Amino acid sequence: MSQAITLPETTSIPPKRIRNSAKAMILRDDCLLVSKIVDEGGFYYVLPGGGQEPDEILSDTVIRECAEELGTRVEAGPLRFIVERTQGEDFHRIDFIFECRDTGEKSDTTLELDNRHAGYEWLPLDTLEGLPFYPVRLRTAIRDFNHGDTTHIYLGHDD
Repeated sequence: MSQAITLPETTSIPPKRIRNSAKAMILRDDCLLVSKIVDEGGFYYVLPGGGQEPDEILSDTVIRECAEELGTRVEAGPLRFIVERTQGEDFHRIDFIFECRDTGEKSDTTLELDNRHAGYEWLPLDTLEGLPFYPVRLRTAIRDFNHGDTTHIYLGHDD
């Protein structure tokens, strides 16, 4: 006679949603334009940019996000880097980093900054290694790109 096997109940964890983010790499005089973010742990730096909206092309996302965050118009150039992050957030983030040029024109878009935003800074590229700049994998990649060195587009995950 066979005996029925009872398997323990499992709880299924819903998969994380994927969030595409378009970021601007704006370089000038061996410096990188960054957003300074302040939270309970101190401060850190990130590239300007943000989340892609449904039906929005990534290059349009970076233009819109820079208008909302910087108050200026940028031209989106080539896609230079892709970095993923699966830990530390409620979503799986994929950052698409575009080489952008600030046109110097003011945007007619209303600035949309959250309360953690503490402004913008031009950071010398040779200081990125010692600063809280994220994603970490971009620190050397941007410096190498600026020096004309060969770089990979897909930098992997930054967990």
